[in-house]
Amino acid sequence: MKTNNILILNGPGLTGPIVEGIEDACQHACQQLGFGLDFRQSEDEKEILRWIEVNSQAFSGLVLCPVANSEAATFDFERLSAAIKSIVHLDIPIIEVHLENIFLTGSKITGPLQVPGSETGFIAGLGIHGYLLAIKSLATKLNA
Repeated sequence: MKTNNILILNGPGLTGPIVEGIEDACQHACQQLGFGLDFRQSEDEKEILRWIEVNSQAFSGLVLCPVANSEAATFDFERLSAAIKSIVHLDIPIIEVHLENIFLTGSKITGPLQVPGSETGFIAGLGIHGYLLAIKSLATKLNA
């Protein structure tokens, strides 16, 4: 059963004060918009994939930051796309967020995820503001 909560999943490379600052800002944004927040981070790719496949159905929307930076760009994006495809039938809007501009020359991060039939958006290169924009976008979509 879906709740009025947003799930934010963060992959490798997002640690320490940076992740705490992002979580605090996201929590504040969700509270202002009337949404709850479940904010998670893991260095373990399998754990993130499991969270997508098992936990997504309980949420109204998903924000996904697969990797925090080019140095942490070890995520298997094919497996990530498959996990997203496995939840397309749930009609959950999904926004992929990257702190860095992954289109810059030399970036090791691939993306955006290309998942046919899903309501997937993409934001890159805006740092923490990308998360806040994703939350506002989900709120607008979910309240429409």
